[in-house]
This record gives sequence, structure tokens and C-alpha cells, in this order.
Amino acid sequence: MTKITSIDSLIETLKNCSIDEMQNIYKQLEIPESEFEPYLLWDENTYTRNCIYRNDDFELLVLCWDKGQESSIHFHNDQECWLYNIIGEFKELRYDLVNDKPQLTDTFTLESERFSYMTDDMGLHRVINIHKGKSASLHLYAKPIDECKHFDEESKSFQTSDLSYHSYNGELTETII
Repeated sequence: MTKITSIDSLIETLKNCSIDEMQNIYKQLEIPESEFEPYLLWDENTYTRNCIYRNDDFELLVLCWDKGQESSIHFHNDQECWLYNIIGEFKELRYDLVNDKPQLTDTFTLESERFSYMTDDMGLHRVINIHKGKSASLHLYAKPIDECKHFDEESKSFQTSDLSYHSYNGELTETII
């Protein structure tokens, strides 16, 4: 198995592989943290979505999480999602729908250089930064995701939100999540 040691080689590999082949990509990663520096952009109020690369076939993002930040419970718009822990430590909580409400089914801890896989067929999930400081994760979506159905804790119902990037190709965007 050929190791992937740079972001450029990861993108080129992804451009030339099928969705089935994407499943094994994270097993090949040996990218140094320094490669991700242009995309490591945090915000104290929310985790950030920093796009490395996007085409019609896939989307590659770095999500940066300050201490204690978490995602909502969410679906992936019928796309496959791979999450690779670059820095820090995460807890992933998985849910099934019971009477149109999320019910916790499993919890995983993702330490550095570990990965997780999720699809809507498997249920919903939430990601929480449980590290004592900042964390960052690499996300690969089989097709870009422009909107996401998530559970709103206040209204106890599902909402659909448009997604945006905090940065694109290392440059800050005007729209933050």
C-alpha cells in the first residue's frame, strides 16, 4: 500500500479513485501536521470549516475545533463521510432515529491519526472536541455537501441549514458558518 505523504498527493489520489477506493484512503495517510497549517484556522465561537479542495466528485475539508466545541447531531445529505483526526482528541456520538428523535446508540473516542466513517444509512452523529485544547480533523465527503439536516436542541426538531466555509484554499471567506 503506497503511503500518502502530502495534501497534493492526497488530492491527486482522490481525483483518480472510485468511491469504493476512498474507503481505504485514510489507511494510507502519513501527512505531517505542517502540511495542514494553511487550513488551521480557529474561531472561539464555533468550529470552522476550511476547504482544501472541492470538485463535483468530492470535497476535502479541515475542521478546526476550539476546546469543548461540538457539532450538532446531523446527517450527511446522503453522502459518505470520512473523518481523520489530525490534532487532538474527539468523541463521536452516533444516533438512530426513534419516533423522529435521535437516540444515542454508540460512542467512540478518536485519538490522533485515527479515522471514522459515517453515512446516513448508519444513522446520525455528533463530533465533540474532548482535547484539553484545540483539535483539527480532516473530512472527506464523497460528493460536496452544500446543506445539512441537523437536530435543533432548542426546538427539538430537525432543521436544514446551508453550509459555508470559513476559508477556501487557505484564504478567509466573508461567510462564516
